[in-house]
Amino acid sequence: MAYVYQHIRLDKNQVFYVGIGSDSKNKRAYNSTNRTKFWKTIFDKTKIRVEIIKKNISWDDACELEKQLIKKYGRKDLNLGTLVNLTDGGDGANGCKRSDEHKKILSERMKGKKLSLGIKKTEEQKRKIGEGIRNAHLEKMYDLDYYRANLLLGG
Repeated sequence: MAYVYQHIRLDKNQVFYVGIGSDSKNKRAYNSTNRTKFWKTIFDKTKIRVEIIKKNISWDDACELEKQLIKKYGRKDLNLGTLVNLTDGGDGANGCKRSDEHKKILSERMKGKKLSLGIKKTEEQKRKIGEGIRNAHLEKMYDLDYYRANLLLGG
């Protein structure tokens, strides 16, 4: 099953991205990684809101709805609208299998990069890293100052 979502920039109250996901908890809709530089530019400028347009639909239906919404709002790169989508939609990578050649290219690209693979972290380190990532992400997705103020005031 799949879902279709849109991202709305709160400074202009304007849809700037339409996407598809297939995970059961709608994680892709709320994820800020693996996005284009155009998407990240907007994300860095303003807070955003995520709206799930339709859930529990087939992948084909989700692709069709994504195409319709992209056509409705228009792509910015084509001077047709507000979306930073770089395609007309319906071409998600659900179930994508990479060829051995592509895997080799990706492997070569990662060689020499410093990664913390194999370095054990304490439970406290893991907790702090996770908390920092969640807080940074949530602050962009939601107005946490508002929530914190209400929690402190008992609202």
